Amino acid sequence: MKKNRKRAVAFLLQATERNYADAWYDLAICYEKGAGIEKDKETGICMLSACRYSRQCAGDL
Repeated sequence: MKKNRKRAVAFLLQATERNYADAWYDLAICYEKGAGIEKDKETGICMLSACRYSRQCAGDL
């Protein structure tokens, strides 16, 4: 299971490089929960704040 989460995070990172809004939101959640990547709530919150500010993220903010 952890291997799949790490792989998912790798795909999300690639998608964020292409500025896919959903990927930014999903990656922020991964950071907050420590799913597939080292837990870093501060980074997750900053990413969600940036999404909210730019209004590019799709999730329920």
